[in-house]
Amino acid sequence: MKMKAAASVVLAVSLTAGCGKGTSGVSTGGNESKTGVINTEAQQITVVHYALAEEDFNKTYGDPLRKKFPNVVLKYVVPAKGQKIQDLVSAGESMDIVFDSIGQVHANIYSLELQTDITPLIQSKKYDLSKLEPTAVEAMKGIAKGGMYGLPVNLSPAGLFYNKDLFDKFGVGYPKDNMSWDEVYDLAKKMTRSEGGVQYLGYTTSSGHQALTNQFGLSFIDPISEKAVMNSDGWIKVMQSIVRFYQIPGYNLTSKDLAVASMRDMYAVEKRVAMYTNFSGVTDPEGMNWDVVTIPTYPDAPGIGVQPYPTYWHVTSNSKNKELAFDMIAWLTSEEFQVPFTRKGNATILNDPAIKQQFGQDTPTLKGKNVSALFPAKRPSPSYFSPYHSLAYSKFPAAFTQIASGQKDVVTALREADEQANKAIEVEKAARSGK
Repeated sequence: MKMKAAASVVLAVSLTAGCGKGTSGVSTGGNESKTGVINTEAQQITVVHYALAEEDFNKTYGDPLRKKFPNVVLKYVVPAKGQKIQDLVSAGESMDIVFDSIGQVHANIYSLELQTDITPLIQSKKYDLSKLEPTAVEAMKGIAKGGMYGLPVNLSPAGLFYNKDLFDKFGVGYPKDNMSWDEVYDLAKKMTRSEGGVQYLGYTTSSGHQALTNQFGLSFIDPISEKAVMNSDGWIKVMQSIVRFYQIPGYNLTSKDLAVASMRDMYAVEKRVAMYTNFSGVTDPEGMNWDVVTIPTYPDAPGIGVQPYPTYWHVTSNSKNKELAFDMIAWLTSEEFQVPFTRKGNATILNDPAIKQQFGQDTPTLKGKNVSALFPAKRPSPSYFSPYHSLAYSKFPAAFTQIASGQKDVVTALREADEQANKAIEVEKAARSGK
């Protein structure tokens, strides 16, 4: 999962002469022939997707869709100047499906008025929302004010990854499932040391990703006032729980060192960090003897894991083929697609423990790993995703860097983050009212 939107890739999806009559679809997203293949009339679908290499898209989504919808021909329109989603909307071009993560839907879909409520299609096709991760559905209903603009297709696994060789080197016991943040902090202190001219660190993370998926369900924006609320007791607690690791003697990291890519490389490439939390995927460093345990928990949120960070496939407001578009995204949430999808190392959106347990089973490097730790038994209620979410969220990792590098204290940094976010929100509101 990438937290920031990548450049859009437009997929022109053409449906050649169909074998059947009418559009497909019931509860699993399609009326199937005896061979399990969906037949449709000749129609055209346009999909706007994150920038994926053509090979990656085909392996993950394209080839399975071609097999299920044999009359569909997918053609990439290479992203370039004049071909981004904003340009397509300005040019009056229609599209049918837009893919985006929960944190970017306002910026890339709703601000362009591409959303449409698919609740009537969900009802008419008897689509069962209860089979999906409930907090991912709840989050979408929160954005759509009770409706549904799209269906979640996958989410991001999250875990505390660790380098077993470093723990063996220093004679310290491995992390375990269901540890508290305090226990991990004590473990990090034991693993932080200088030896042989190398400064080893006990733990690194991405503060932004940890904040986005925080275990208290805290929001960056108050849903009533639409103002930033990071200078609050809850957010102060979260920030303190993150930054204290970087105040362990021996860290002494610069602002450049505190960049997400740098901290990830310290763990995965330099192999001098003992533990690393990945809130948006699997960290599988080449040549490392690694494993993973559950994300640590807080005493006042016992047993509560992180929020999911789902990606949704939206049916657009200007689609001329809304029913067929819905059938296609509904099929992507079917067991037929989700089981092999999960076995290849993609986190299923289905709320089925038996499917979750198959995560990565067709991926050799994940066999024998504690992958069940990547799916928490309990999750908090999802955060509120405001149209101004990104304006506030971007200030949190910046505040973290200021605190961890010794420039500011927690309260000051978060107070100033709120002030900066609210100024940006006022500017954005003024710009929108002037349209």
